[in-house]
Amino acid sequence: MNISADLHPTPPRPEGGSAEVVAVTPIPVTSSQIAAIGYDPAARRLVVRFRGSGRRLEAVYSYDGVPAEIAAGLVAAASPGIYFNRHIRHGGYPFRRHDGDQP
Repeated sequence: MNISADLHPTPPRPEGGSAEVVAVTPIPVTSSQIAAIGYDPAARRLVVRFRGSGRRLEAVYSYDGVPAEIAAGLVAAASPGIYFNRHIRHGGYPFRRHDGDQP
C-alpha cells in the first residue's frame, strides 16, 4: 500500500497557518468499530472516526506521532478494530477527542 497516495492531508497547510488543525481525507474501512481513517504524514497524525452504537454516539479521535507504517497497517488490516487496539490504543500515542467533523 502506498500510504502517501492512499492517506493524505487535504487541503495542504496554508503557509503561516496553524499546524494544529489539518483536514485529512477519510478512507472508509470495513469494521464494526471504525467507520473511517485519515492520516497526515507531515504531522504524523492519525484521525479515526468510530462508529456509534446503541447509546454511544459516533466519535472522532486524533492520535499524534503515529508512523506511516502503523497507519497503513490499520487501513490494510483484516480486522481494523483488533489492529487499532493492539497497535494504536495501547501504543502510547497522545490522543484527543474532537467535537464536530474536523480534528
